Amino acid sequence: MKITILLNGISPAKKKFYRTILPPLQRVFEVHVRETQYAGHASQLAREADSDIVLAAGGDGTLHEVINGVMERPQQPVVGILPLGSGNDFARTCGLRADPQQLIDLVQARSFQPTDVGQVELYDRNGQPVTRYFINACSVGMGPQVLEILQQRSRRWGAGFNYFTAIVQTFFTYRYQNISLKTETAFSEKPVRVLAIANGRSFGNRLTIAPTASVQDGLLNVFTAARVSLFDFLRLQGKLKSGKTIEHPQVHYQTCAQAWLTAHEPAAMEADGEWAGLLPARINVLRGKILFCR
Repeated sequence: MKITILLNGISPAKKKFYRTILPPLQRVFEVHVRETQYAGHASQLAREADSDIVLAAGGDGTLHEVINGVMERPQQPVVGILPLGSGNDFARTCGLRADPQQLIDLVQARSFQPTDVGQVELYDRNGQPVTRYFINACSVGMGPQVLEILQQRSRRWGAGFNYFTAIVQTFFTYRYQNISLKTETAFSEKPVRVLAIANGRSFGNRLTIAPTASVQDGLLNVFTAARVSLFDFLRLQGKLKSGKTIEHPQVHYQTCAQAWLTAHEPAAMEADGEWAGLLPARINVLRGKILFCR
């Protein structure tokens, strides 16, 4: 079985990959490794890969690019991940590790599971319509601002510290955005800190926004945090990290297959930790759209 691995070229775990992960895989499979060189490169490489399986060796952002690349192909190869990134939230949802033996076992057992993909139709900075895909989650509100801060941080402090301090910093600078959310069954319009639509269970390095999510039920999980104070966020950190449902008057959960988001002022959206575009946006789930190695 032929495997193409798309390795995040600036991953701090690159040495570990070549030293301890790649050799066992090469003893079993025909493996080709391509390193990404710039933003969006993984999407291009995923479009071009002539393999049975395309693996993202990186974090949620690398996987996001791979998904967007394979979704442009008339027939999608099997997709998988070696979680070498900072957050690795989707891999955590699926119980996947940066373990070559686990991957070998999954591939040899042909454990390729139909997996949902989220589709977002929104607008780029020039006002042109674009379509993006996400495998884990997309969000508006604080998420895109946290992402901007993270991109300026040194990786040496570690993912947990960087995510936490970026979120706290954003609490002090964020101005509430009034977001309208429409689903098949409900409508709401309120100022929000975070409005996330998830396929996986967590984002932002283990912040569990969808404790009961399934990646193959044909549903997306909506998490809304309205006027939540910094004090309450810090108080609830343990529950968010442990995967428990939050009980708070300003926190709401629901599920949907489609959602429409609008805002009166410019509002950005991130998807899988990558800048996606601007509202208005239509989000829907493509049930079992890809085969994922899990």
